[in-house]
Amino acid sequence: MSVYRIKYSEDSFEIIDLDMFAFADIIGDEDLTLVRSQPRTNESLKSRWKSVKCNIAEEWKNKPLPAISYWGSYLIFTQKAYDVFANTLEPFGEFLPLLAEDNQLYIYNCLTFVSEDETQCIRSYEDGYPIGFKSLAFENSDLKDKQVFKSKLFGTHSLFATESFKSLFTQQSMTGITFDTDLVSPF
Repeated sequence: MSVYRIKYSEDSFEIIDLDMFAFADIIGDEDLTLVRSQPRTNESLKSRWKSVKCNIAEEWKNKPLPAISYWGSYLIFTQKAYDVFANTLEPFGEFLPLLAEDNQLYIYNCLTFVSEDETQCIRSYEDGYPIGFKSLAFENSDLKDKQVFKSKLFGTHSLFATESFKSLFTQQSMTGITFDTDLVSPF
């Protein structure tokens, strides 16, 4: 099964004007412990979420917003993208509604890890210390029905997608993210 690393579009900017300190305040995380650990622990944020409003980032004022974009380790979905993907993604994460000026958006908090096929994962070393990966692969049996997921082995700030997610994104002529078959490249 084909897997892609979801990446920012080239020369893109985050679409919402909401920093991590404001995000921590929204979820009642005074010491930033949850904000820093959540991508790794997969703690749900839904029960802490309030009615949230923010601004669109200056770079996106008076421009059409991309359907899906990155925001930290989360994805931002427009209403159109939410309508397309909500049913298939909700079992594996949560959508947190956000009103950005007149735009109904959703932060997608991916709560799913897929097991790596460690026989196909090759680490890179420098001076005897691990510095990354030369290759990364996932267990096909664990990919079933999943569209967007994280990797514990690679790090939880990257998101990955299956062919079904990429195909639907492409069929709907959406913009905002790219799909890379090189799962370990930083570029």
